[in-house]
Amino acid sequence: MEILTIFANRLYSFKYKKRGKDEYARIFDEWNDSEFLFDFFEEHKKDLLSGFYSTITVEEAVMRTIDEANALVDKLLDCGIQKNKSALDLFFKNDLHSRSPFKELIPKKGYGNKTKSWLRLYAIQISKECYIITGGAIKLTKAMQDRPHTKKELSKVNKCLDFLRVEGIFDLKGVLETIEIES
Repeated sequence: MEILTIFANRLYSFKYKKRGKDEYARIFDEWNDSEFLFDFFEEHKKDLLSGFYSTITVEEAVMRTIDEANALVDKLLDCGIQKNKSALDLFFKNDLHSRSPFKELIPKKGYGNKTKSWLRLYAIQISKECYIITGGAIKLTKAMQDRPHTKKELSKVNKCLDFLRVEGIFDLKGVLETIEIES
């Protein structure tokens, strides 16, 4: 497992050894791939059409996801370059339920920009205004445990928490030392 820099001293992303891309790149590549999205929404059509999003077609869901993903990247870029040092803290919400026993490592999630957004970006807060992205998902159900793809994202958060604990990474200094060692 590696930690890669997205915005120096503010936003990082995990890269799992099995994959060629870090999670930030993987997520946004998937959320901009119309074929991937079409297959995803066809596979999860029952969830898409049940209750909360019931009047949307698969094709509309694909276009909405691409538009919202692009807006989300823009929002993160703005957070990364803003002089307002609380931008990322405002983006990531402290409501991802996880088993973190640490006050320094807090699992959080960020949402897409639209009302009723199904886009989720999962991260661990290392310190004020410093996060490491663990993954992301299109969440069409109430609980992450309801579907394998969102349950997997919760598992990745916990795996990343374990990695940080074992490596003794509890703050930005630890992240920077790890990145330096990996370079």
